[in-house]
Amino acid sequence: MKDPKRSRLPSPLNRGQLHFSLWWVVSTLLLLLAPNFLLIPKPTVTMVDFSAFKKLIVDGSIKRMEMTSSAYYGFTLTREQEAQQGKSAQGSEARAKEYQTAPVQDTGFVALLDSNGIEYNAVLPQNHPILGFLLSWILPLGIMFLV
Repeated sequence: MKDPKRSRLPSPLNRGQLHFSLWWVVSTLLLLLAPNFLLIPKPTVTMVDFSAFKKLIVDGSIKRMEMTSSAYYGFTLTREQEAQQGKSAQGSEARAKEYQTAPVQDTGFVALLDSNGIEYNAVLPQNHPILGFLLSWILPLGIMFLV
């Protein structure tokens, strides 16, 4: 015979409640991570060390360079060549090969770029504080209130 006291005690984990909570967590994580996969482009950059990067400059493989505070990017085509290639490709995404290296304090590096006729420029970081605020605070809160 069953003990009536045992059957009346609530279960510490209601099976439906656990399933709902797990589903809620998984769906919320997917909704929060989806913009990262959809909005951030896939990198097509070849990572090289600084000495190999300088060798590519001397060999003439790199024609244009962009410098940021965190990395140097080298491209195999100049801006004019990319524009011509973009017009001739008519919609196909034919891009120059891109190399990346970590910046090193080399006093003769700019002189090396000038002597090899490399186009170079510095790129300032682009911060979008309003977009960051919307994606990190407003969007998750809105999703939680709607669901």
